[in-house]
Amino acid sequence: MSVRDLQYPALAFTGHLIVCIDAVDAVKQIHHTSVNIRLVTEVEIIGSCPKCGRPNRSRRSDCLYCGSLLRAATNEDGAEQNEFWIVVKVDHDNAAGLDAIAEFAKQDPAGARSAFVSGCWLPLTAARSRPAAESITSRLAENLVDVRIFDDNDLLPSAAPIRLTGIDDDLAEFRARAPGDLESLPALVADTRLVVHGTLRTAAVERTERRTSSGRQLLNETTANSDEAVLDLFLGPDDRWYRIRPFGFDFSCLGDERTLIAADNVRKLGAILAQTGPDAVLDTNFDRSRRWLESVWPSDSSIAAAGFERSSFGKPKLNSVERRDNLSQFTRYSRMIAFVR
Repeated sequence: MSVRDLQYPALAFTGHLIVCIDAVDAVKQIHHTSVNIRLVTEVEIIGSCPKCGRPNRSRRSDCLYCGSLLRAATNEDGAEQNEFWIVVKVDHDNAAGLDAIAEFAKQDPAGARSAFVSGCWLPLTAARSRPAAESITSRLAENLVDVRIFDDNDLLPSAAPIRLTGIDDDLAEFRARAPGDLESLPALVADTRLVVHGTLRTAAVERTERRTSSGRQLLNETTANSDEAVLDLFLGPDDRWYRIRPFGFDFSCLGDERTLIAADNVRKLGAILAQTGPDAVLDTNFDRSRRWLESVWPSDSSIAAAGFERSSFGKPKLNSVERRDNLSQFTRYSRMIAFVR
């Protein structure tokens, strides 16, 4: 018996069948079949989370599993509203401020103390409107917490940074992957104002499963992790945005200090660039704040089907690949640091 043969309206989303009441006759029609039925009083649409891919009910505004927003807020005209991020800085000996931050972030106070031990700027939470964000900032300011508000479009813009590939022989000017990117305004090493060092982490989880009457049975799972050091540079009074990644960058500018380990070369280059400009600053708090950042700006995650294998006996094996990376997390952090300076 096929679903199409039912005499009642039905919608299928993410592998679930949603049937309208009264569906008693429909249940009789598909008796002794493998179709899973759920009786509801009205049609319920189930959609997938854009980050973790798991199903959620249409009435939810955030994911039940990872907490990501499922739909953007809209204004009176129906246009999407941007999120407004509240970022904070507090002294380590300000107990009242740390307790207030832990309360807003729904974190353990000990976790807040360890995250803000260096007095760095970190994100706290998001608000759906600027008035809501200002209300939070006023409450935090009562506890002597430094607070700023940023539009998420400013922290995570659609335009990518200019990718740099090296420094010229006299160590005065950067080279770009696309030379045309620097035609209108050259990137001078002496204009370096801020250097943000971090590590891009990527994980790929390959799973092989088999469908059973009770769900899916995991047959095999392998995980591959990779780490890549990265530098974000902000040059000049207008904070022009550039990025250095080890693959494709010529580290000959390091001279005798260059090594065979890419992460060491990136770290040494960041220290050198931070000494070139008169007011240049090197920020290395991204990696040590990893746990806090992951709780506020979780890594991006996606699941893709990788085909199936049919053996001579039994049911076919289903392959999938889940990928996670923290590129957008690092982008938000580096631009946040550029804005608060």
